[in-house]
Amino acid sequence: MLNKHYDNWLDLSLDTKVVDCLKEEDRYLISLEDTVFFFESGGQKKDIGTINNHEVLDLIEKEGNFYHVLAVPLTGDVHLEVDKKHRMIQAQIHSASHLMCTLINKRFNAKTIAFFNDELEAGAEMGFETLEESTIKRIEELCNEYIRQDIPVEIMYPEHEEAIKHVSIKKADHDVLRAVKIGDIDYDMCACVHVPSLRYLQSFKIIRHEKTTRGYKIFFLVGDQLRNTYQRQYDILRGLSSKLSVPVMKVEEAFDKYNQEYQNLINKNNKLNEANISLLKDKYVSIDNKVIIEEIDFDRKQLSKLVSMIINETNKLVFMYCIENENIHLIVGASKDFGLKANEIFKDISLRFNLKGGGNIFVAQGGGKYDESIKEYILETYGKNNI
Repeated sequence: MLNKHYDNWLDLSLDTKVVDCLKEEDRYLISLEDTVFFFESGGQKKDIGTINNHEVLDLIEKEGNFYHVLAVPLTGDVHLEVDKKHRMIQAQIHSASHLMCTLINKRFNAKTIAFFNDELEAGAEMGFETLEESTIKRIEELCNEYIRQDIPVEIMYPEHEEAIKHVSIKKADHDVLRAVKIGDIDYDMCACVHVPSLRYLQSFKIIRHEKTTRGYKIFFLVGDQLRNTYQRQYDILRGLSSKLSVPVMKVEEAFDKYNQEYQNLINKNNKLNEANISLLKDKYVSIDNKVIIEEIDFDRKQLSKLVSMIINETNKLVFMYCIENENIHLIVGASKDFGLKANEIFKDISLRFNLKGGGNIFVAQGGGKYDESIKEYILETYGKNNI
């Protein structure tokens, strides 16, 4: 049965009675004689709010029964309060989805595939084969034109004969029908909460679009969500302008400057690292030791490069490792003429010290929890009498 409380988007409070209260682990599933809470469906998010000042943790349907999930049990008379701001945003989003999708259906011959929305943005996946920026701009312009006209959004309960004049027989295949009509723009079956007229959408902005396997996802912001998101983004931008000591409109320019300086520093650092690796390589190549066991404060990529350079220039067995947050990353390198295989050596060590990784006969590496006895084991097993 359709809930007529949803006909008025600001029908937010209700006094009713508890029908049943079921305990499920550490929460309670409560069914009521009546409810103003909207249960998620049709692409519209569920309401949030309270019952007797207790937060409603979830709204669920099980085997045709609707339950309000709370952390406490309730019985008898109860008072429901739906969060107004959340309800308004969800109604704005859903009405805007109807408006945008119908315009796209009729004017651009692209079918609606799916609705979606979250805290930051909403939208719909539409069956466009191609989608140009000019089309996106036109869709946004049309939506805002209709919003400015303050077209009513009507909720109706038509008979079957009336409904099939506007929608397919499949859509009208229900005992009780609820239709949403937006002027001469849209007429569709819908059980969700809507704004009473398009002016309550305030303003509509398409923020991006992306290709999918079925068409294109079009992301938009509307009404209070648009205003809230704008404010959050502007606060971030203003914070950056303060940190960069530039006006808000100069943030991008300042960021580009600092980013270039950062890249220059990275390039300098890379050159210094290359020089350092080359010096260390020369050092280890020149020594007489056939087995090298060293802890070096390099990152994994640098360490791997150093080991590869050493074994490519001299006949040695190399064990090099770095320690990061109580974890070890070990690299084993074996020159092709050394007579031992790096992957077999690493497997032996990894089995004893629970390391994860692998490699080939020349270089193998991996890591796990650091154990101080790893170096001692390597020295006793592979390094004794060789260094």
